[in-house]
Amino acid sequence: MGILEYEYEQEHEVINMNPLFTPRVMEFHGGKMPLFLAARPAFKIVVADDADPVVYEAARLIREAFDYPVDSVVTESKAGKGNGIFLCTPDGPSRFAGMVEVSRAADAPKNRDQAYEIKCMGNDVLLLGFTPQALVHAARALSEISDGCYIPEMTVFDYPDLQYRGIYVECRWGPDNMTMADWEHAFDQLAAMRMNIVSIGLYNNWPAQYDGKVSEWMMVPIKKYPKLKTPLLVNYYSSAEKKDIRFEYIPRMYREDLFGEIIKLAKSKGIIVRPHFNTPGHNTQIPRNYPETSAKFPDGTPKKYGFCMSSLATLETMFGIFDEICDKYLLPNGIDFFHIGLDEVYPLVGMNEDTPLLRIDPWCECPECAKTTPEDRFVNYAVSLATHLKEKGMKTIGMWHDHFSRGGKMNDELSRRFEEAGLKENAVLHWWRYADFYDTTMPELGFRRWVVPMTGYFYWINYQNHLDNCFLAAEKGVEENCEGIEAYGVWHPSYHQHYAMQGAKSWNSANWPDKRAFRAEYAKSVFGDRWQEGLRAFHYFDDICAGPGMMNFLSKYFAYPYLYAGWEADANIKANYPQMLIEQLIDNPLNFIGFMAQISGYVQKAIDIFSRDGLWTSDSGRLKDLYVTECLRIKAVMDLFPRMINAVKACRNGVAADKLSEWADSIDKAVEYLDGAMLSVETHWEAAFVPQTLREFTLMREFAVKLSTELRTGPSKELMCMMITPVDWPND
Repeated sequence: MGILEYEYEQEHEVINMNPLFTPRVMEFHGGKMPLFLAARPAFKIVVADDADPVVYEAARLIREAFDYPVDSVVTESKAGKGNGIFLCTPDGPSRFAGMVEVSRAADAPKNRDQAYEIKCMGNDVLLLGFTPQALVHAARALSEISDGCYIPEMTVFDYPDLQYRGIYVECRWGPDNMTMADWEHAFDQLAAMRMNIVSIGLYNNWPAQYDGKVSEWMMVPIKKYPKLKTPLLVNYYSSAEKKDIRFEYIPRMYREDLFGEIIKLAKSKGIIVRPHFNTPGHNTQIPRNYPETSAKFPDGTPKKYGFCMSSLATLETMFGIFDEICDKYLLPNGIDFFHIGLDEVYPLVGMNEDTPLLRIDPWCECPECAKTTPEDRFVNYAVSLATHLKEKGMKTIGMWHDHFSRGGKMNDELSRRFEEAGLKENAVLHWWRYADFYDTTMPELGFRRWVVPMTGYFYWINYQNHLDNCFLAAEKGVEENCEGIEAYGVWHPSYHQHYAMQGAKSWNSANWPDKRAFRAEYAKSVFGDRWQEGLRAFHYFDDICAGPGMMNFLSKYFAYPYLYAGWEADANIKANYPQMLIEQLIDNPLNFIGFMAQISGYVQKAIDIFSRDGLWTSDSGRLKDLYVTECLRIKAVMDLFPRMINAVKACRNGVAADKLSEWADSIDKAVEYLDGAMLSVETHWEAAFVPQTLREFTLMREFAVKLSTELRTGPSKELMCMMITPVDWPND
């Protein structure tokens, strides 16, 4: 499938549609309608007198696409005579509102609320849909059909395969400091990919990672529980300012109390924003600050990780938090969606800063909890939270599927339990997997189901290509009539291709029989006539960042994967990064150094093509900077580590001082290249994403500078910077 070309029988004009979102039906009637007459707009953009704000968003999209002035958008009562582009729902404009009920949108086989029909003929253009969101989709299609001078006389009809399409933005470094302008940019990009839902993490946590502190985020202030607050610290080197920076902050969403404004902003663009608040796993902030809720050791000592589910204080606390979120942010904005987490409830190292190397089981061991199994307590807890939220007016209550499966509860018994609790119409199981995908989401259990791939998460280390995962998840979702798709990760503009893949495949799965078809059309959308040239660069890029093998190989040179420290080997690398990693690679097992050189060569080929003048279309200029930056980051690491490894090996082999000085020079050049990659991040990324990314580079940069400096001093074979301090591992 190429860029769609249609010839009018009389005019022989060619129309270039966006190849990623080709409508299901496009019928051409032979003529064309000019957008301008005597250099003035030929149409007014007409909305109902009491039009929803989302209808005005649809009008804005058309106005900006056609380069019409602001006063081109008018209400029906002020439209007067003249040609119009009418944005019609059953509520108006009255002149054409009745046509919605007999439009093709009324006959859409699924998701009629987002189906639309466009009629371009005679003197008017009609956008017909049952909801304002349908008109947003219609407006995008109309904008893409036009060539900037004419609108063809035609009829268009389309609808999505999956009702909900979006991403989950985890509360992590980056989203925690996004400005309202950053959020607006994100929503605009996602809406362009036909996304209509975004979950935002309001609380989550991970083990003690950097600086010995548990990694946790609280993104909204809870008046009833003021101790729930997460100060954060990022130490990094700025290549732009050429100095070390200590960045201490409270998440912007928390300190400026932005969540309500973010909901309103998204809603104006046809996107639902809902909260994600994770428990009972991934939770240290509540049990640490309110120990009456905490899971207990057998002696009654709070674990500060996990909940005592037999304690009334636990449910009272969670109900209080949820009530405040609902009352303050959701109900006033007409949001009835909530996600309660429930994933990954299992023992982890690093969940208590007092005993950072101890593996702690989150399940409570008090006498009362011991009366039931952890799995039964988990189901009871899920039912209790969901019941309370339903009573608060939440109609869609998401929960991860994995612990139900892990605990042996994904069965008919679970289905009956939710049915008996009156929750079957509210509970939505989110089936997540970040490579490959499941053979089934078990529709026979009768639950509402969403599929959850990965569009991108760990932006602060190497770029990771999850296109296969996105493709397979969307395909499975459509095949098994799932309700939605919502990818896990964070928002980051570098994941543009993933958002496009997910959006296109979940809107019209049949259009994309395989990933290769999508890649070709994506290349056409960003490179235009030179798409084959650009696609070659993507192939080089894919060779170094696609598939779990390559992704994991590259990530192992960064500090972050070892910070989870789930076993002794990783804990030792975490405490001695990167010297212990270098120690393991000095003998060059399996020719790792040669492999890194190959990766560096491939990524350079991608850089050379991506950087060519005129390769990218005028609308894709920023993508060039983003992809080149991703390549520079990978190449910098692949060039630096072999030089450090070989330099340490040369020193231990007793080479002469002048040769060691040459190795120091080589490391300095690699550091200079790394600084260039860091500068590219600072130059081309939103500020919110810069500190965490530079922190990872800073850790390897600091060691490289120490190593280079020591090599110039004529050291003994035992380099001071290579000293290792083993951890005292307490676990089996």
